[in-house]
Amino acid sequence: MQVTPPVSLADVCSRLGISIDVLLDVTQRSARYYTKFERPKRKGGTRTISASTGRLKTFQRVVLEGILSHFQMPEHVQGCVKGRSAVTNARLHVNKDVVVNIDLCDFFGTVSFDMVSEIFAKHFLFDEQAAEVFARLTVIGGGLPQGAPTSPAIANIAALKLDADIMRLCQQALTNNEFKYSRYVDDITISGGTQLIVLIAKIYEIIEQHGFLPNTKKTRILRRTNRQSVTGVVVNDHPNVPKTILRRVRQQLYYCKKFGIKEHCEGLGITPSLFLKNIRGYIGYIARVKPDLAQEFAVALDEAVMDMTQTPEELILKQLKQMIDSDRIASFYYERDVRHQVAPVSITVDAEQELLLKAFQLIPEQGWRYFAIEQIRNLKLVES
Repeated sequence: MQVTPPVSLADVCSRLGISIDVLLDVTQRSARYYTKFERPKRKGGTRTISASTGRLKTFQRVVLEGILSHFQMPEHVQGCVKGRSAVTNARLHVNKDVVVNIDLCDFFGTVSFDMVSEIFAKHFLFDEQAAEVFARLTVIGGGLPQGAPTSPAIANIAALKLDADIMRLCQQALTNNEFKYSRYVDDITISGGTQLIVLIAKIYEIIEQHGFLPNTKKTRILRRTNRQSVTGVVVNDHPNVPKTILRRVRQQLYYCKKFGIKEHCEGLGITPSLFLKNIRGYIGYIARVKPDLAQEFAVALDEAVMDMTQTPEELILKQLKQMIDSDRIASFYYERDVRHQVAPVSITVDAEQELLLKAFQLIPEQGWRYFAIEQIRNLKLVES
């Protein structure tokens, strides 16, 4: 947005195409537009989410698209920036002797009203009134809310001074400036030689000087001899997905194929919709590093989903076709609860449009015969 400083509130609203009166009304009563709920963390505990709604969320999206998205984030800022991801972040730290990960406590909540007001004034050249109004639009309870579309971009800008000072420390203290620095939202990663380790205490001091708080319990020092992970991606030699995630996805897909999604989810005690959401999230994560493998997983999941929506007869027909193609032996119940073992050969249709299986029967007696597919029950593959 091309501007001539200082930019008034009326000018900003005009450029964004929003009503100044409605904006002021919403910002004066912004608390009513938030919905609070707790979301469980992956490693225990919960996180409070304040999700914006209604007109407030609409205005925040306009601010994000019309103002914040035009800010050019430096390369070291990897989180919540278009075209950057957990994988591009990890690639910066491949094949290093030491990787240091430092987590910031309550990152969004630490970015105060005054900090946000200063951002609008300094970086976007708003006058005092405009900066204050747009700070009220994006801040609640003294900090940025988790759940507002504007929070990640504003928090990234708020931490730029912190980033600069940590990088300056590393440049001055490390031999030949051999280090890489990145920040993925609230996750700081610095990689390089073993000299990095002695700087951690000073890095903590810099973080606190800028009004943030390091979560010292989550700081990790990862040497080359151990698995080095950055934003969930293994970086010892090249970006990779942790083997535990690959094993988990393979195992879940195997159970889906063997038992069916509905039955597998019953055993897990979760709904199929939640299961599919979770496993698709894993596959999407894998796709960033191993797209071919992710595609293989996606195809297997699609087949399992298709099976979930098919009728029993359609499932039996599909299984029989697979057995015919692979020359396998089938076992099923048919007529008076007698179990049969057969070598399926082909599927045909009789004069009454009934689907029939032609097979060489092995048990109970040998010989060629036809089976009505709709009467086949408990079909299983005979393991060789």
